[in-house]
Amino acid sequence: MLKMDLEYRKLKRSKREILFIRLSGTLNKNNTLKIHNYLIPVIKKHKIENVILNLKKLKSIDAVGVQAIFLIKYAVKVNDGHIYLCGVNDTLKLKLKHLHLKMETNEARIIKKLGV
Repeated sequence: MLKMDLEYRKLKRSKREILFIRLSGTLNKNNTLKIHNYLIPVIKKHKIENVILNLKKLKSIDAVGVQAIFLIKYAVKVNDGHIYLCGVNDTLKLKLKHLHLKMETNEARIIKKLGV
């Protein structure tokens, strides 16, 4: 089962807007439709440029789940944006390393890097 917590925030001291996506549970072929049918269209429709994907509570991911994260990356790149990962454990790092995503330990560190 996959749970997805979304938060959209406009940062006070900058004009940057960030979509926080916090995933928990399992991201696999049985539940990637949430990403395909809901999340990707939201990113495209609202032209979201910055996404922080928090995987701290994600227990496992399969190849189809990795592909879904790639599709998030692609949707953000079309908007000339960036995707950042945080809370990634060692097992997930191995599965996601070929996506060449920026990784950090937590959301606060990413926000600081974005110049807030």
